[in-house]
Amino acid sequence: MFFILSKVLVYFLFPYTWVLLLLVWRYRARSARRKRNLLIAACAIFLFFSIPWFLNQFARLWDPPQAEIPAGKKYSCVIVLGGFVSEDRNKNGFFNNASDRYIEALKLYKQGYAEHILVSGGNSNFIDHSFGEGHWVYGQLLAMGVPESDMLIENASSNTLENAKLTRKILDSAHLPPPYLLVTSAFHMPRAAWVFNKAGMAVDIFPCNYIAGKGSFNFMDLLPQLYTMDTWNVYIKEVVGLQVYKLKGLK
Repeated sequence: MFFILSKVLVYFLFPYTWVLLLLVWRYRARSARRKRNLLIAACAIFLFFSIPWFLNQFARLWDPPQAEIPAGKKYSCVIVLGGFVSEDRNKNGFFNNASDRYIEALKLYKQGYAEHILVSGGNSNFIDHSFGEGHWVYGQLLAMGVPESDMLIENASSNTLENAKLTRKILDSAHLPPPYLLVTSAFHMPRAAWVFNKAGMAVDIFPCNYIAGKGSFNFMDLLPQLYTMDTWNVYIKEVVGLQVYKLKGLK
């Protein structure tokens, strides 16, 4: 029940929810002055969170820079976090818009920077757990010529905390020495790296899948864009999630 409640409450972190609540409050307000102030506040929030320029400035501060691995450096394992596979109505997997995680991890392995590749991802669907991301990716890696002996699959996690805990058990059982190379989306890397380090795993980071802040300035960046609010949702969730982990500690 708590897991379901947390999934619902997360929507109150998003700017479009704030705008909607302010407009509802304005509708119920009685004084003209309060109605005006609430409308101004709703418009201000909408404009700030829909203008790409503001998002890009934040992303450049939050996202780690692209990593450069020294020539000859080799890790015992590259860890790629799930979230890059979705399930269709027929319970078949397909790569989604975070598939850069898979591409970069596979490239690192193929280029000889890692001896093994570990996929950490189960199913975050709180209703139906029949589909397992790690199991589906196992088939994709086989199809790309990765030998089974070089693959490690963690197929039970549903969040970053479980990613770290279950991954450590697998790596310890396989007797693969640290440090490891951690691959995930740039927006997710600050939280993921903190969790993995707190779980006792020394990791070097390889951020990818940059969704904001990488392009050059364009005049259109100063005009409101609805997609920008959706991207802010991702960053706000990451910032709040990291702060919650730090306040609660890793358990």
